[in-house]
Amino acid sequence: MSYACLNYGTFVFDPCVRERGRVGGVAFKKACYTFADITDPNEWDTAIASGDVLLLLNVRGDKPKASTTAIPGYGRQKDINIVKDFTLNYKQAEVTDDANADFYNDLFFSNDLEIIYVTETKLWLNSGVVRIDVDTVVQEAIETIVEWDVTVTWQSQEVGIPYDIPTGVFAVVCG
Repeated sequence: MSYACLNYGTFVFDPCVRERGRVGGVAFKKACYTFADITDPNEWDTAIASGDVLLLLNVRGDKPKASTTAIPGYGRQKDINIVKDFTLNYKQAEVTDDANADFYNDLFFSNDLEIIYVTETKLWLNSGVVRIDVDTVVQEAIETIVEWDVTVTWQSQEVGIPYDIPTGVFAVVCG
């Protein structure tokens, strides 16, 4: 009897490369939509125009470490990893338009979206349909602004895959 071992690939070590934190933009992608080349700006333009991707610029957020669900193992293996539970939190300041409230109300009831988010130079593609919880936050202090406070959760067996951000897609232009 023989057993096959997994091929784990090679970890790339580069002590000079660092990706800075903060989620700066998010996109919600229909789960049935697949990018041919996620780094192609033209494909993004087409996906946004067709409604397959919803793009949100200029957010502030974080993605904490996921938690793992495991079941009891077999033989000499104590546990078996089954799935990871991911969370992404972000805030967005554009609460001035009733269309934005309608947008988030629709997202609250969605059941067919996956999340993409960007950090300093990377776009992170994730698999797993998301659940979106959203509300406005109004603080007492007058030195604050009203914000959308959004929590996105999903389950997946894989961590997000980083890609280079497509040129111009997540750029914020102020007039």
